[in-house]
Amino acid sequence: MLSAILIAVFLAGMANVTAASSSSSYAPSTSHVNLNMYVMEGKNQVGFAVNPVIYINASQGQYTFTDTGNSLNVSLSYGSYLVTVMPTLSIIGGAHYLTNKTYYYLDVNSANQAVAINLKAVVLTYSTVNLKNLNGETTTLMFSTTEGYNFFTKTTNSSSFSAYLPNGTMFYANSYYNSEPSQGVTSQILTLESKNTVTIELGRSAVNYFGAVYSKSGSKINSFKIVEFNSTINHYTTVSFNSGLYYISAQGGTEFMIAANGYKPVSITTSGTLTLIPSTSNVFKNYSLGKNLQTLSVVTHYNLNSGTAFPDMANSTVMSLSYQEALDNLSTGFVNDVEKIAGHMPANTYYSFMANNSYYNLTNSHVDMKSLVYNKYSLSLYTFANYTNTKMSSKDYKNLVLKVYQKGTQYTPSTVNYLTYINYNNINVSVQSASSSVTYGNPFEIMPVSKSSMVTVSFGKVQNPYFVNSNAVVYYKGMVTTSSVINTTARNTLVVVPYNTIFSINMSKTLYNPIIGQYQYKSPVSFMWKNSTTSYNGYNYSLKLMKTTEFLLTGMDSSGFSNVTNVTFIVLKNTESPNVNFTYTFNGKVHKVMSSTANTGTVSITVPQNSQVTFDASLSSLNLTYNKEKYSVQLSYSWMFPNSTLKGATVNYQFTTPTINGVPKLGMLNVTSAGNTTRSVQIKAIVNDTTNPSAVVTIQNPSNKNITAIPAGSPVILTANYSADKYYGKSKLSYNWTFMFANGTKIPANTANLTILKYDSSSSVWNRSAWVEVQFNLVAKIHISLKVTNPVLSGYDNISYTTTYSGPKLLVSGVHYSGTFSQGVTKEVQVNVTNHGKVSVTGLTIVVYDNGALLKSKSFTQTLAVNQTRTYDINISLANSGSQSLSFQASNSAQPNFVQKDGQLVKTVSVGVSSDRVLLVIVAIIVIILILALLYYRLTKGKFPGAARVRQQSLPQSNQKKITDQKQVPKKDSNTKQ
Repeated sequence: MLSAILIAVFLAGMANVTAASSSSSYAPSTSHVNLNMYVMEGKNQVGFAVNPVIYINASQGQYTFTDTGNSLNVSLSYGSYLVTVMPTLSIIGGAHYLTNKTYYYLDVNSANQAVAINLKAVVLTYSTVNLKNLNGETTTLMFSTTEGYNFFTKTTNSSSFSAYLPNGTMFYANSYYNSEPSQGVTSQILTLESKNTVTIELGRSAVNYFGAVYSKSGSKINSFKIVEFNSTINHYTTVSFNSGLYYISAQGGTEFMIAANGYKPVSITTSGTLTLIPSTSNVFKNYSLGKNLQTLSVVTHYNLNSGTAFPDMANSTVMSLSYQEALDNLSTGFVNDVEKIAGHMPANTYYSFMANNSYYNLTNSHVDMKSLVYNKYSLSLYTFANYTNTKMSSKDYKNLVLKVYQKGTQYTPSTVNYLTYINYNNINVSVQSASSSVTYGNPFEIMPVSKSSMVTVSFGKVQNPYFVNSNAVVYYKGMVTTSSVINTTARNTLVVVPYNTIFSINMSKTLYNPIIGQYQYKSPVSFMWKNSTTSYNGYNYSLKLMKTTEFLLTGMDSSGFSNVTNVTFIVLKNTESPNVNFTYTFNGKVHKVMSSTANTGTVSITVPQNSQVTFDASLSSLNLTYNKEKYSVQLSYSWMFPNSTLKGATVNYQFTTPTINGVPKLGMLNVTSAGNTTRSVQIKAIVNDTTNPSAVVTIQNPSNKNITAIPAGSPVILTANYSADKYYGKSKLSYNWTFMFANGTKIPANTANLTILKYDSSSSVWNRSAWVEVQFNLVAKIHISLKVTNPVLSGYDNISYTTTYSGPKLLVSGVHYSGTFSQGVTKEVQVNVTNHGKVSVTGLTIVVYDNGALLKSKSFTQTLAVNQTRTYDINISLANSGSQSLSFQASNSAQPNFVQKDGQLVKTVSVGVSSDRVLLVIVAIIVIILILALLYYRLTKGKFPGAARVRQQSLPQSNQKKITDQKQVPKKDSNTKQ
């Protein structure tokens, strides 16, 4: 019986430990230990084992060491250890040896120790394996010991192969077909036959179970283990699953159990969903320290359910008391083993409990077998032990530090909570700090830990707790403020509460224990409320008041020390509402709304659309007076705007839609006090439109089909029908069209370049129409601008197009002639014309203009292809001499006039006068000169009547007088008569 062997070894070692424990307390020394693992064939050492895995555990499991090798050097503190050497396959001198799992009790008691651990081995014999029912398939076979150690794996499609197998002992052959691995593993127990052969009958598993695992609450359990127990040979194996699903297969006679940490195990008898019920086993350790710290008593209570094997015994990984008992064969043997293991646990407590770094020594112990309650589903057992430590005294309580070994909950595969309680006999100290979670008080509890470790607990002088009432939490239905506490000291606290309303006050975070540095409220901590009419015990107090009420609150911490504070509840009536002041800010400008306006209940504001507006009501207030002192009540703020509710004294909001037709956007500000009184202010916002209309120019042909180009010389419709405004209908929009040349100058309407054909009859002028039909008579880049205006804002669409033309385009590319032009003289001129259009022309006319007047035209019948150039002769005669501007154009009936003008060539020529006219002019000039000379002569000689008078008038006045006198002498009588 493996457990009996283990216990025998364990007890032998315990004798040494017990003897050592009777000496005075000490701190253990360190030893250098050399461990050597030898393979034993019978009584002979045949050599070192090949890399076995080795586990070293102190007898209580405190220290764990794991390594691989056949010769290890380790440092261990003095004490007792259990060395476990796992099975291994070793080949030594050509022979194959299979060692079993070996337990060795190690007593470390000297500075240097060399230890030989002999591993019993089975010799493996080269054997023949015969397979039946292979049927041409491929199978995988796994050979393992009855302890579950897999020493050989083979995948084959042959009905026979060779392998080294144990001789003289049973072993397992596990197999499955590779084509159907989901059918599971078939297990068989085998021994070698005569002539070192073994026959394995292959087949599908006799038992197949599959399903899912859930907890009673309905949540899926992903991680669990299945224990496969064979009662015939008292052997078990465990298989881990991590997906929440299981699939197992085995020969008949195998029992299956599902076990998960923290749950009661369940047997598997059929496929399907299994539900596990939470269940936890506990090991309680109750320590009690004496007044002088020299005595220590320990009571251990094992309280295990069926889902936990007994700790520290062999086969504890089977995770079941009933299976553990079955492995121990008889219940009486199992109970005896339990008694022996439990009885020797106290012997090692001096390794698990220290006071000021000093251990306690065992004086006596016993297992109370009368307290044993045992069946297949649970076990309850008590053990008792007493210890002494003469180094300690009552004075050591002043700076006491305890170190207590706490086993981790994972010490066994199923969940075992190790719960430790420590009682101390000194009212002047209490627990001050701990390296793990503990409860405070006397006794105090060390909470379960996930990993085995030493927990350090420090003590300090007891101090009175004190109240931090700012941490008090007040709650009532509909409460919106975060605190109702308006003033607080350690002795006095004022709390605002609503009138005639049930409220509660929670003081769980107010009683501060300075020793442990924590707020305390759980039992044994107490809170007592008291005034002249009422008393109540509890940290969470619910009540309803209609007038201001005072309480005296007494708080007692876990050490039994207390303090007091006064708590006054001030009741606010509905008429005591906050005064509201707020500002709203946009574009850097602050606008104030004072309480004189806000308290009326309605405020009108004007803000821009789509601009962030900051609302700030932090200047609002509610003040009250108590015992002639003024206090401010905490306020809560709620802002409601279209599609948004915001919290806080300061908020940001954007009005995304403008005010249309004068209807304001509505908002609401609610300012609520801690006493649940509220003042509401309605906000009427006039939102100025800042969203420009969307102007969109759409080009269509006369059939109202959208086009992407503007053909020169053809009608097109320019429409604003796709223009829109997010808030105003089309009836509220107006339009303005502008057409410009590439240089930005406007194209005049109804000129050579632009013809207005039609527009919306509802418009008085064409450029303010929603659409206009036009014809651009030029091939050039043009700009089209559409301005769309709502009652407030305008939007623009500016596009540029180069008009297109697909007909003939005749370009006069050159004009040539010989000599010079003479007035009235006919001259032959050669005109070069190139077709730059996209179609050829048949026939054209050369037209010549002289200073804008038609001079000559001549038609030709030749075809001019695309990109072809021809020379055409034309005779012209210029009537006027001097500088003349001649325009040469090529026309065709398929070519618009504006294209013809675009292709003209203007040439300035100098026209000379003809010789006949020169001679005639000379003769005329000579005749004029002779006439003038004759006239002059006659005038000067008086040959013409009146010539003397003419002459006289041309003489000076004095000379005229002399002449007159000379003429009047013979007519003296006559002149006198006159």
